[in-house]
Amino acid sequence: MNFDDYELSDEVKAKIQADYDADIKGLKAKNSDLIDREKTIKDDLEKVQLDFATAEQDAKIAKAESGDNVEAYKAALAEKDALIESTNLAFVAKDNARITDMAVNEFVSSHVSADPAVRNYMEGVYRDSINVVDGKVASKDVTKDMAALNDSIIKNDAYKN
Repeated sequence: MNFDDYELSDEVKAKIQADYDADIKGLKAKNSDLIDREKTIKDDLEKVQLDFATAEQDAKIAKAESGDNVEAYKAALAEKDALIESTNLAFVAKDNARITDMAVNEFVSSHVSADPAVRNYMEGVYRDSINVVDGKVASKDVTKDMAALNDSIIKNDAYKN
């Protein structure tokens, strides 16, 4: 925040800026803490859901196993495998979306003006430029790392306004 517009002495401006920076740092730390807690809770919930679905499928397999119908047993095994695969894919997709949203929000908050139209546009530009690979944000342009991507967007004359 710029305090130069106010008629204050340099010492007072410096003190206000230091207090402001400390407040922002504290808010960012609290935000990070809350995000970490939310992620832990979501991870635990997903594990419980997966365990429950697996137990349900195990019960179906045990029932089919106790009978003499081999086809029912094979169908139960295939259903369990399909459920586990689809559940894992859904968890990965949710996690990738969350990671993408965090990266976009961080970029927009740090580098884009407060105008909602501009923020929305730049959010789309940045979202289209990144990808999540192995739980980490990466540039879709393989010739650029994240710092180079951010730099290219920030310094691009088309986005300066």
